Amino acid sequence: MNWRSLTVAAPTAALWLTTVAVSAGLASASALDGTGGASCRLQETSIRITRDHSDDQGSPVRTCEGTVLVSRCEGTCVSQVQPSITLPHGFLKAPSVFHRYHFSQECNCCRETYMNRREIQLQDCFDPNGQKLYGADGSMTIFLEEPQDCSCHKCGG
Repeated sequence: MNWRSLTVAAPTAALWLTTVAVSAGLASASALDGTGGASCRLQETSIRITRDHSDDQGSPVRTCEGTVLVSRCEGTCVSQVQPSITLPHGFLKAPSVFHRYHFSQECNCCRETYMNRREIQLQDCFDPNGQKLYGADGSMTIFLEEPQDCSCHKCGG
């Protein structure tokens, strides 16, 4: 597309035509890479977990901690909106201009498609005075929910 040959009659039309041109570029790029323009994927990350354990009266018994490698969903998903100078938030849902590419008409977000419950052992436990604990009190078993798979989903609720 030659940008210099693009002429418009009104600012609103210019905004919409710019969106169409950008979307057309996304469509051709996504058709080539086979991902639909999305980079949504499962990624591993290291997190530090600290858990407190209290007795029945609420008094602290021990604190356990550890660094754990967990999965998370990370990346981008193809979305399409039409800019609007008349709406306060500045965007309209865009009509599907490129039927061949089946563009979404709303926001898409990278989210979990399936969660898995995982057992984790925290190996460093300390009493309320900061002394390291050993034996049965020296570790704590916890459970985390982490994603098993990720994909693009409609944003919101």
